[in-house]
Amino acid sequence: SIGNNHILNFKEAGVEETKKFLKEAGIDSFGSPLPSDNRILVKEKGGVTVALVNYNQFVWEGKEKALTDIETAKRSADVVILYAHWGTEYVPALPKTKELAHEFIDAGVDLIIGSHPHVVQEKEVYQGKTIYYSLGNMVFDQYFSQETMTGLLVRATLDSASQTFTFEEIPILLKNTGETVLAPQGE
Repeated sequence: SIGNNHILNFKEAGVEETKKFLKEAGIDSFGSPLPSDNRILVKEKGGVTVALVNYNQFVWEGKEKALTDIETAKRSADVVILYAHWGTEYVPALPKTKELAHEFIDAGVDLIIGSHPHVVQEKEVYQGKTIYYSLGNMVFDQYFSQETMTGLLVRATLDSASQTFTFEEIPILLKNTGETVLAPQGE
């Protein structure tokens, strides 16, 4: 997802250049805030159609756009995954973020993966659907606390028959050398 609070730092030209570089690298993207772009990415995998939808709290009418996109995605996909760029930095997920997550699940989302707060936030299961509020940092230059130097990778495996997910959580550490490494066991 390229839907985040910095995607427009270099205006429309920056968004277009980002999309170009990703495409040249063979990486599909979604979540662009440009009006002419599709904010949904649909992929078929193992007989299951999966739609990736972006929610970006930092764009005008972000919630309304995400709810519209979820409704659209549900028409063509078996599973909808929401990538949410949201929340308050450096603290656990706030009640208003949790209420919004529940609203997205109630609208038809099957899994939510969140980012923006720069720290790993809690995971929740609501209505049988998993919400990762924030995976923390993966690549960033915030070495001022253990919380900002700790991130989480999540391997979500979708069972095509039951259309349910299983998860493997992989803790990572950001070193002040600029490297991101797997966290030693027990951390």
